[in-house]
This record gives sequence, C-alpha cells and structure tokens, in this order.
Amino acid sequence: MNSRPVFLQIFICLFAVACVSGCAAKADPAPSAGFIPAALLKETAGYPFHKAWVRPNLHLKDYHYLYVAPIDVEHIRQMTWWQEFGNKGNVESDLEDLARYTQEEIKNAFINHPAQPFRITSYPAEGGLALEFALTEVVPNKAVLEAMTYAFAPLGLVISTIAQSATHANSQSYVAFEAIVRDNSTQEIVATFADREGEQGALMSVRGFSWYGHAKNAIRSWAEQLVAVFNKAEDKAIPDRGAYTLKPW
Repeated sequence: MNSRPVFLQIFICLFAVACVSGCAAKADPAPSAGFIPAALLKETAGYPFHKAWVRPNLHLKDYHYLYVAPIDVEHIRQMTWWQEFGNKGNVESDLEDLARYTQEEIKNAFINHPAQPFRITSYPAEGGLALEFALTEVVPNKAVLEAMTYAFAPLGLVISTIAQSATHANSQSYVAFEAIVRDNSTQEIVATFADREGEQGALMSVRGFSWYGHAKNAIRSWAEQLVAVFNKAEDKAIPDRGAYTLKPW
C-alpha cells in the first residue's frame, strides 16, 4: 500500500507540470463574454490590452476618485472545466479568494503609485469613477486539469499522463478579463478594456502548483497596466508585458 500523503502526490504531480510545460506566448483575444456592451468592445492602438476604448476627449486622470467594485467571477462558473471541478475540494473558495486578490491588487496598484491622482474610495463617490472588473476566463493548462482529475490515481500513471499532455497543443493556461469604467455622476460608461493572457514562460515556475497560480501573475500585470492607462498621455503607448519572466512566482 502506498503510504505517501495525498498532498505530497499532488505536489509532485504539479511539479511535473512546471518541468514539462511548453513555450509561452501572448494568448489570442478572448471571445466577448458579454460583460462589455458589444458596441463598446473596440481595438485601439497604444494600449496593452487586446481591446480598449476611451470616450473621445475624455481624460481619465482628470477625475479624482476611483471605486474598485467587487470582482465579477460568474463567467468562470459557466466554463466547461468548472462544471466538473467547481464543487470539488477548495476550488470554489479558491475562486472567491482570487476575486478578492484581484480587487486588492488593483486598489493597491493605484494607492502605491507615486504620481497617482486618484483617491480610492469604498463607494462610488460623486465626481469620481467606478471600475467594474470581471474575470471572464481562468483556465488551468491541460496538465493541471489532469493532475486534478487523477490526484488519487497511482503516482506513476499521473506523471506519465501529465508529461504526455504537456507536449500537445493547447496545453497552456490562460486568463481573461473585461472591464468597464463608469462615471459615478452620470452612470455613463466612459471606457472599456479587455484582455487575455497566457502563462509566462520561466526557467522554473511555482505558479503551476495551484490551478489559479498563473492567473495571479497576469492580474498583477493588469493592475499595473490599468494605473498606467488611467494616467496615459494621448501620444504615449503603453507596452504589454513580455511572454517570459525570470520570476518563479
């Protein structure tokens, strides 16, 4: 009888994911999730996102208050993989934690920016903006999904299956968002943004040790990019993050 603790088997399986994962690249644009009205889902040059639109002649930095609403994760609960795994273990509570993490990362990115003109508020203050942000996709790579599926199977079988899966196409993890910026006084939508990111390549990564680890890295980048976008000069382009990172977390 195998006496290894189950958590150790899962850890080893996910370590195998990190070792055999393939090359990283910018993900293709995600299909519309419907969070942003279709007429306002547009491509604009100079932004680090697949989709970006700001109302003409509007400068987001002219506002002084910003409310970051609780993160919408309902679209993730409708995904096919979630239907199988969403009610197992701590996956649901993990998603709720990821939503809170996203909200705090965005708020802290604004608060900690040295040139930040916005005061972060706990409600939609008059004369300010509200950022409504939805995580529309969080997809573990194929190897992680199989590790979740076979966590209680014989360890050798699991690692063999993971190694084979990671060599096939479409094995990359990815995460996507759609966001609306609303004028609190008029309730008018004044800007929209949407993006999808694949997992960054790394010499060694510990992000794959949880099903949502890759998402946190993208969320941190998005938070920093949103601060740059809100302070963007009209003639300045904001670069996207690179496909590779030296950071293992």
